[in-house]
Amino acid sequence: FFSEFEIKHYILFNKTAMKKRVIFDLLRTFSKKELRELKRYLNSPYFNSRRVLIDIYEELLKYYPKFDAERSEDEIFDEVREKCKIIRSSFIVLISYLTQQIQNFVKQKSVEINHFASNNLFLDELRKRNLNALFMRHSKIMNAQVEKDKTYSQDNVFQLYRFYTNLFNYKAITGKLNRPTSIKKQVKIIDSATQNLTLYYITDMICYYLNAFEYQAGFNLQRDKNLPKSILATFNLEKILAEFKGSYKYDYVLDIYIKLLKMYADPAKTENYKGFKSIIETHYNKMCKSELAFLYTRLISFCIGRINEDKNVDYYRKELYNLYKSYLENQLFKTDKTEYLSDTLFRAVLLNAFALQEYGWSKQFIEKYSYNLNPTHAQNMYNYCNALLSYKTGNYRESVEYANKVNLDVFIYKYDLKFYQLFCFYELGEFDPARSILHNYESVIRYDKMLNKDTKNSYIRFLKYYNRMLKSSLSKKQQPPADFLHDKLLREKDVMHKAWLIEKTGLLAKQQEKIRKAQ
Repeated sequence: FFSEFEIKHYILFNKTAMKKRVIFDLLRTFSKKELRELKRYLNSPYFNSRRVLIDIYEELLKYYPKFDAERSEDEIFDEVREKCKIIRSSFIVLISYLTQQIQNFVKQKSVEINHFASNNLFLDELRKRNLNALFMRHSKIMNAQVEKDKTYSQDNVFQLYRFYTNLFNYKAITGKLNRPTSIKKQVKIIDSATQNLTLYYITDMICYYLNAFEYQAGFNLQRDKNLPKSILATFNLEKILAEFKGSYKYDYVLDIYIKLLKMYADPAKTENYKGFKSIIETHYNKMCKSELAFLYTRLISFCIGRINEDKNVDYYRKELYNLYKSYLENQLFKTDKTEYLSDTLFRAVLLNAFALQEYGWSKQFIEKYSYNLNPTHAQNMYNYCNALLSYKTGNYRESVEYANKVNLDVFIYKYDLKFYQLFCFYELGEFDPARSILHNYESVIRYDKMLNKDTKNSYIRFLKYYNRMLKSSLSKKQQPPADFLHDKLLREKDVMHKAWLIEKTGLLAKQQEKIRKAQ
């Protein structure tokens, strides 16, 4: 079936890949339509000569979309291997082959999806084979598509540059450029290639600059030292925009990106934010979905940055609320790469709504958009978010019930959920389950290798202050005194849920003061 060398080679180099669940990670991202297409791909003798791969694939699909979220990888592989009646050493090799076939399918799909890129590759081949008549016929078809398509996408702009370059090279080699009319046409092709290359280069450079800016800001590094910014400083962007005006169908895109750059260059000026937002709304229908998603993400990121820096917080929270609503209503989270709403974004939308006390809208949001989450953990997120909402609206018992429904073994926000359970138990006066969480989770947090040192310390400080607050509220001698804890918390810097602790120790201090006066 396989040679001994082949088996040893694949066992050696692919065991790691299997452990990393590459095949599950790939298939988990597939839609049902893509899974059907993959089956047709595997059934084609041109792409796949091993029929047994189809049997393995069909058995694996029975575990879609959760795969190893509820069962171990080894259990799934053993079950599939037994049903397909394959020995273990051969199975490892076949899984490797199947993984490679799935990766090849993804490559094939990426070429098919981008019709501009595939057409450019085809024109390249025709030019190299000196198929002049075919080249001209297909270039005319492609040119007609270019003229018809008015929607902007950055990738298409790059492909347009490649198309005009292809056209220029073809005519330079085969054309008779000995008349003013033919020269003018060739120069026009050069202008078109230049416009598309310039726009692609500048917009991409601005994106790189903003990425560098945000990384540096996140680690308090010097923000004015990065190569993209230095290169952009050599351009007169306004002059380039003036050259584009009226002669290039995507001139508005450069205007958008110049305003994006201004917004980040001088964030204190609210009019820069408003100008960037306004021009996006003006040209909304001229841009593809992925570009709109990117631009809205920039608006959202900017608002979050201003809130985190405590600048005009009320204004930017409301702006963020409305941006999230537009982002969701227009389903900008659905792209070529994913059809699901990310857990991180889902939670961020909810927390911002909580900050504005938009609890009615929060409930509607959870009910409506939880169906857009990845099915693997949608139910967990639904229960988690309802637990938070129930706490915020004072339904502490309901919050605990929702929290108990969450499977913590596969949930990334387990610590957050436990903190909210502690809030609820404190409000309900149920201190025994609170003590149980304190006892179990301090050691779990200490030995969690996924948490960085600062986050870990912040969590542990919260648990310590919470524990002291419990002792103070239960102690007849009021030890340690709540006012002491309250004052100490005010001086602390890195404590998770510090505001909640300050509020509760403050209230407890007032109660203890009344008791002392009554005595």
